[in-house]
Amino acid sequence: MGSGEARRGAGQGVTYAGAAAAGAAAQLPAVFVLSWVHWMAGDPYGTSYDGEMLLLAVAVPFAPLYLPVLGFLHACVQVLPGAALGHVVLRGARWPQWVRHLLGAVTVGVV
Repeated sequence: MGSGEARRGAGQGVTYAGAAAAGAAAQLPAVFVLSWVHWMAGDPYGTSYDGEMLLLAVAVPFAPLYLPVLGFLHACVQVLPGAALGHVVLRGARWPQWVRHLLGAVTVGVV
């Protein structure tokens, strides 16, 4: 199957492009949390990682609680407006739907 082709299973169509977009969207909240931990526990001299390891040791067990919330916020702020923008504004373009969706998300991200 090529990119974006539908796969039928359990009575519903699943697109690979949609699954790839969901996987990519799930990575941003995790990167945000890791960069926040690095910023919060940063040593001004850059010699120790003790604070970062402590915050990560506390944050990792609770990740199933806050990562879905961060992913939902990311979807509300960037992915859904980008999809709407790509669907409405770029409707006349002869590009695949996933390209229009990506361009809409990039446009929202730049603005």
